Amino acid sequence: MTDIPPFRPDRRLTFLVKNPDSNKVGATVNQFVELTTVWAMKADVRDSKRGEYLAAGEFIDIAFTTFTVRYNADLIRAERCECEGVRYQIVGMPSEVGRRQFLEFLAEKKQ
Repeated sequence: MTDIPPFRPDRRLTFLVKNPDSNKVGATVNQFVELTTVWAMKADVRDSKRGEYLAAGEFIDIAFTTFTVRYNADLIRAERCECEGVRYQIVGMPSEVGRRQFLEFLAEKKQ
């Protein structure tokens, strides 16, 4: 049996989804709207973890952050998230930790 690290959420994380809309001239404008806000655990990806993500096919050349939250199937469609006033772009699909206990998201800070 795989050991699951303890889940100690210490901050609020807001998930955002794309909401296509039209402007005055009829062009499509993508705005991000709030999906939900949950408790999360945040961790910066250290050099030792970068190898794991590289092995999984994720190319890492800048600093990434992982967010771990309680499992919620609705969160899989989120494209961005916001934590402590900073916006992040979610990279790839989230990883399921345990048997639908948690979801782990890999995210990069938006400029």
